[in-house]
Amino acid sequence: MANGLLAALSPNEDATLRRIASGGTHPKSLRESDVARLKRLGLVEECRTGLSLSLLGQQRLGGTVPRPATGENTRPPR
Repeated sequence: MANGLLAALSPNEDATLRRIASGGTHPKSLRESDVARLKRLGLVEECRTGLSLSLLGQQRLGGTVPRPATGENTRPPR
């Protein structure tokens, strides 16, 4: 689902993603179509308290991409 990092979001979808990130937003107050697309992109997920950002959603808002979890040094040799 790496396309969720790069996919263009509408202004409404972006606002919905940020509202979910801030927490305390009741899912019924969000646009269903926005939430559905954000789920398809892997940016949000359902949790027992409602909706939350997935790891991918956190990366998108934080602008970070995780390093490979190989346990090996992934730096190129000097």
